[in-house]
Amino acid sequence: MDANAIKKSTSDSIENLKNAARSAAAGVQRNFETGYQRTRDGVVTAGKATHEYVHDNPWTVVGVAMGIGFLLGLLVNWRR
Repeated sequence: MDANAIKKSTSDSIENLKNAARSAAAGVQRNFETGYQRTRDGVVTAGKATHEYVHDNPWTVVGVAMGIGFLLGLLVNWRR
């Protein structure tokens, strides 16, 4: 094999590898965007449901928050 043939073969191999990497990166980006959108939609839905629940049951939420605060206070002062 002469130098030009080796150069062309190497160049072709590098080009194929570059194309494969671009294709793989595009697939990863599509998967990331899909996962991000699903996660974002789930968080927005949960936020809306939480907002609605708090407005419908404010005293329940206050009671639960006080109970959690009390338990955390006990845990923090457990060994004092």
